[in-house]
Amino acid sequence: LVDHRMSGILADDMGLGKTVQSLSLLAFLADSRDQQGPHLVVAPLSTLQNWVDEIIQWVPSFRYLVYRGSERNLSAAEKAIMSPDQNTNINLVLTTYETVASRFTFLGHYPWYCVVVDEGHRIKNFQARSSQAVRRLPCQHRLLLTGTPIQNSLRELWSLLSFVAPGAFNSLENFEQWFALPPPPSVRLGAQEAEEAEMSQLLSEEEELLIIQRLHKVLRPFLLRRTKEQVLTDLPPKTEAVIWVPLSSWQKVLYRKGLRTIQRVAGPAKSSSGGVSANAMSGMALRKAVNHPYHYLSKKAASGRPVEELIRASGKLEFLDRLVKLGHKILIFAQMRTSLDFLQRLLEHQGLNFSRIDGSTPSTKRAEAISNFRRDASITVMLLTTKAGGLGLNLQAADTVILFDSDWNPQSDLQACDRAHRIGQTRPVLAVRLMTPTAMDRGLLERSTRKLQMEKKIIRAGHFSDSSAEMSKSLLMQLVKEARQTSKAGSGQRASSLAEMNRLMARSDEETDTFTQLDRGLLGEANDAGTTEEPESGSSSNKSCMYHVPVVYPNRGR
Repeated sequence: LVDHRMSGILADDMGLGKTVQSLSLLAFLADSRDQQGPHLVVAPLSTLQNWVDEIIQWVPSFRYLVYRGSERNLSAAEKAIMSPDQNTNINLVLTTYETVASRFTFLGHYPWYCVVVDEGHRIKNFQARSSQAVRRLPCQHRLLLTGTPIQNSLRELWSLLSFVAPGAFNSLENFEQWFALPPPPSVRLGAQEAEEAEMSQLLSEEEELLIIQRLHKVLRPFLLRRTKEQVLTDLPPKTEAVIWVPLSSWQKVLYRKGLRTIQRVAGPAKSSSGGVSANAMSGMALRKAVNHPYHYLSKKAASGRPVEELIRASGKLEFLDRLVKLGHKILIFAQMRTSLDFLQRLLEHQGLNFSRIDGSTPSTKRAEAISNFRRDASITVMLLTTKAGGLGLNLQAADTVILFDSDWNPQSDLQACDRAHRIGQTRPVLAVRLMTPTAMDRGLLERSTRKLQMEKKIIRAGHFSDSSAEMSKSLLMQLVKEARQTSKAGSGQRASSLAEMNRLMARSDEETDTFTQLDRGLLGEANDAGTTEEPESGSSSNKSCMYHVPVVYPNRGR
C-alpha cells in the first residue's frame, strides 16, 4: 500500500498484535525509506499507555510524545513537534479522538506522513465531531486498526472505507446501489411492522453469494484480516459459556413491577415506534432489576446494608461469591459503575486484592491498575466497565472473563473477552456471560446473536439500531407478552442447576470437589434458615436456584 501511495485497514482479530505491526511498519519506513515522520497515532485514552509500552519495548529509538492534557502541556508539546532541531525531532505523536477535535487548529494543519487510527470503528459515525476531525487530518498515508470492522451494519464498513479511500468511497448511496442493498425496512414499512420484516428478510443463496463476491472484490485492495485460528495455532482455546442465574425474591418483585409498568405504557393504543422510545427508561429499570436490587437504593442506603444481604439479594453476586474463591485471575466487566461498587464490596468481604478501572479512573491510575494486576499474583480480580476497559488493554494475566451484564452491541462484549484471549496467553481462557431467565435477557441475547450472524455473512445493512438506550420493538413485545402470560419472572427459560454451573466452571476434578463442598455447606445454611424462594415454573423442586436464604427488602407490598 505504501509503494502505491494508498491507505488501508488492518482488521486482524482482537489480540493479534495490531499495535506492534503498526510500529513495525513505521520502523520499516524509518530504516528502509529514511522516512522519520512525524507520524500521528489517534487512539482511545484507555489504550495510550499500551502504545507507550509497546514503543519502549519494540522501537526504543523512536522519539515520541503524548499530546493531551492541560493547555500548558499541549503548548509545550506543540513547540517540541515544531522544533527545527534535527536532533530532537519527534517521530511519533500519540493523541486521543477528543484531542484531535479540540486541537484541530494545530493537528489539522501539520504535515503528518502517516496517520494511524487505533480502534478505528470509533469513526463509524460519519457525523460525529471527532470522526470528521480525524478524516480531515492532512497526511500521505492512513492506517486504520480495528478488530471489528462491522458492528451493526454494512454502512459502517462504508464509513471506514471512505476514510482510507475517500476518492473511491465518497458516496454511501452509490455504495449501497452497487451492493443492491434494500433500504432499511423503516423506510418501506410502518414502524410497527419494520422490525418484524427485518427478522424475516433473508436473501436467497444466489443473492448472498453475489453480494459476498462483490464485497470481497472491493475489500481486497484495502483490508487485511487474519483470525486467531489462522495465525495462532498454539494459542490456548477460549471456552464460552452462558450461565442462567436465578433471580432472588427481591429481584422478582422488582422485575414483576417493571413488567406491569411496561404493560401499562405499551398498550395496543401505544404500539407505535414512539412507544418504544417511551419505554426506554422501563427497559433500563428491568436491566437494573436483573442485575441487583440495590440499584434502586441510594448510595448511602445501599452501603449501610449488611454485605450478606448484598450477596444474597442478587443471583449474579451469589454466583460470583462462589467463583472468586478458586483463585483464578478474573476480569469482571459490567455496564454500570454502581454494579462495580457492589462487586467491590463482595471482594472486600472476601478479603481479596483487586484492581479497578471505570470511566472516572484517571489515565495515570489506569496504567497503575493494569500494571499491578499483571505483576502482582495476589491481585486475583480486576473490575472494569465495558466501555472503559473493553478496548485495547492487554490483560493476558487473566484466564477467566465474566460478563456481569451484556452490552447492546455484542462486539463490545467480544472486545472485553479478548482482553485475556490474545497473544501472550499461555492458559485456556473461560469467558462466562451471566444471564437471568427473563424475557429481558433472552431478548438481548437473541438480538446480539443476530448481529454477530450479520457480521459473519456481511449481506444485510442498516437493520439494527445502534442505540443502547432503546429497546427494539420485538423485545418490547416479548416483555409485554411475558407480563400478560405469567406473574412469575423468568418463565420460559429455567435457571442453570448447580450441577450445570459446576460443570461449566470447574477446570479440574479438584475444583469440582471444591464447588460441591461449597454447595453442601451453603445449602445447609439455607435449610437451617428456612427457604422463602419459590421453585421455577415447571420445576418440582428448587434445584435450579442457588442458595435460598431469605433477605430483607423494603417496600415489598408497594
